[in-house]
Amino acid sequence: MIFAYGDIYSRPGLDAKKRALVVITAVVTQGATPQTKTHITRGLHAGLTPIEIVEALLQLVPYIGFPRVQNALTIAQQVFQEKQLMVK
Repeated sequence: MIFAYGDIYSRPGLDAKKRALVVITAVVTQGATPQTKTHITRGLHAGLTPIEIVEALLQLVPYIGFPRVQNALTIAQQVFQEKQLMVK
């Protein structure tokens, strides 16, 4: 855990928003459902907007397929509702 969150997250080159977006797409690609919710929440805290998250997820469809993206979009919508955020 220290390696992932200490060494990797503290590296220069990506701001918190970009880093969060990379992590969200990585966990979705792996089908890591519990981690998807965690990292979408962290992404919002890093400054990502719901639109940025949704658009990044939609970009994954040709690469990982619609079912995984649909699952991630469902999780994202749950997070947005919990945080009372609207997606247009």
